[in-house]
Amino acid sequence: MQAEHVTWRDFLRQLDERQKQRLVQALGIQRKTLRRWITGDTSTPHLQALQHIAEALPSHLRWRFILLLHQDSALSQATLRSLLPGLPPVLPASLYARVLQAQATNPHASLLRHHL
Repeated sequence: MQAEHVTWRDFLRQLDERQKQRLVQALGIQRKTLRRWITGDTSTPHLQALQHIAEALPSHLRWRFILLLHQDSALSQATLRSLLPGLPPVLPASLYARVLQAQATNPHASLLRHHL
């Protein structure tokens, strides 16, 4: 599986056949249902189904899937947090960019580092 994924659908698409079959069995769905979720031919799965997908994934893949769910603007972040306990808050990349930009352009930033 490739290291980077654009969306949670891409993530599921790139799972190998064995992993997809494990999801189908764990969720008690038909293979065509998973295929429709991946292609977007059907509406987004219910949030409980997304939770079950996350739970069925091996831990090394689970957090990547959850982070990708968080990046989907069509999904309610509050609802995702309630269904996926223990989920770390996701800060927008723009916030990181602003902090790093301020750090790089502030002439006093290096002085602050020495006093912390």
